[in-house]
Amino acid sequence: SFAAILKQGSVVTWGEPQRGGDSSAVAQELKGVSQIQASEGAFAAILSERGINVVTWGLPEDGGYSGSVRDQLQNVQQIQATSHAFAALRADRTVVAWGNPAFGGDCSSVAERLKKVIQIQASSFAFAALLEDGNVINWGGSDTWNGNGTVGDGTQQSKKRCRKMPPVRE
Repeated sequence: SFAAILKQGSVVTWGEPQRGGDSSAVAQELKGVSQIQASEGAFAAILSERGINVVTWGLPEDGGYSGSVRDQLQNVQQIQATSHAFAALRADRTVVAWGNPAFGGDCSSVAERLKKVIQIQASSFAFAALLEDGNVINWGGSDTWNGNGTVGDGTQQSKKRCRKMPPVRE
């Protein structure tokens, strides 16, 4: 499915209805949209207003349902998506995730370390957060599987934990 932001900040969607091609259930909420991100079967939109400013639709298992974290989706500045989950960077520089836990939809195992985040990125299976001090925290596919090198160590060996990454410096 596809979604596009129109000039006035509304959204038009098309494609497979259950995979986000039909946004009629949330159309009234999709005003003042500044960014849209897509997983395989869902969309997440950031609204330009403050407060709770994320709207999701599509397959619940792909992040189309964000009700369990809705109250935490305040002042979101950036959203990234894996194949089946979303992560949002908030103005207070913390991160909220939802969707399929095997694809990063649950960041509770690293939540205490997701502070002073300056950027988040995603692969198909996992998320990575760059912290102010240059350290990188990742979660998702890397928690149980390193099939595509999601741990960042260049191997495809199965691992339970990622190794500590050296700080990123310019």
